[in-house]
Amino acid sequence: MAWGKAASSGTDTSDGGGGGIRFPRACFKTRIDAASRSAVGVLTVEAGDLLLRASCTDDTFASGPSLDGLSLGVEKPGSFLFDYDLGSRSPKFHFSSTANVMGSRTLNLCYTHHQSDPSSTAVEAALTLDPKNKLGLSYDFASQAGRARYSFVHDRSGACLEPAFHLGTKTWDFGVSRKVSKEDSIKATYKGLDKSIVVDWSRASKDGTGPFKIYADIPLARESSKPPKLMMEKTWSY
Repeated sequence: MAWGKAASSGTDTSDGGGGGIRFPRACFKTRIDAASRSAVGVLTVEAGDLLLRASCTDDTFASGPSLDGLSLGVEKPGSFLFDYDLGSRSPKFHFSSTANVMGSRTLNLCYTHHQSDPSSTAVEAALTLDPKNKLGLSYDFASQAGRARYSFVHDRSGACLEPAFHLGTKTWDFGVSRKVSKEDSIKATYKGLDKSIVVDWSRASKDGTGPFKIYADIPLARESSKPPKLMMEKTWSY
């Protein structure tokens, strides 16, 4: 489970001689899925340029302590992530790299592979044309289908518009996101294949301990057998 690096703040203490001891910065993130009644927790601790990771799910404690859903890993933000699932004894790899192309334009490349979940194997490229325009292309090896997306930041409103086209199913997604206050951001996406609306709301903490997020996926078709989804995520940084 790669949720990325969350901001955290370190704490320094000084001894009597004036020397400082810097404690490793740590971050704990938890996510609750109300629809499936499941939970995930991820702990990361800084070790120089690396992040040491430990994560577990509710399966780890469902029938007493077990290795199910428990994984350990190491991450170098912006470079690589390695997770090892102790329950299924399977590794997950994520590699990323950045290059400057066509002058000052930035190209980001990512590759993800999970041995026990072939559907998560994918490659993605994102090209930043300028601060307001980005192009992206991803390919899913399981479905053998690609997706092209474009994002544009509107000058006056500050809203980010993001249409995406799925090459395999020939369906469109349309997303719009905007910062509505100093702490609050919201994003709404229409998913053409699922015929659903996805709403993401995020609030940054005023004390710097970490953001709080709510994710809702609401089907629009009456005949859909897919139930609505509601997930909540909270981060604590120390």
